[in-house]
Amino acid sequence: MPIEARHPSARWEWHLLLFPNPVAQPVDDGEPPSRRGTMLLTVRDVEAELQLGRTRTYELLRSGEIPIIRIGRVLRVPRDALQRWIDTKCLTKPPDADDVVATQR
Repeated sequence: MPIEARHPSARWEWHLLLFPNPVAQPVDDGEPPSRRGTMLLTVRDVEAELQLGRTRTYELLRSGEIPIIRIGRVLRVPRDALQRWIDTKCLTKPPDADDVVATQR
């Protein structure tokens, strides 16, 4: 049975096998984004770096707590700005037991 007779898109799929898409695809090699060295992080990259969920990540971005760059409708976070934000959030000394209890209420 000829390729065209099986399915209308089968011919196009065969073309893709012969001539792969020359457009660069995102790298998903299991490496965290910090190891890839990109300047701008996607929201998913920020989620992965901070180990947060999508909702909490967007809350931080919308509030302006984490700096963003808007390119049209796309949000990007500069890697160095995220690192500075993380550095400002790091505690220089362990919290007192009273502080921990107060923040849990």
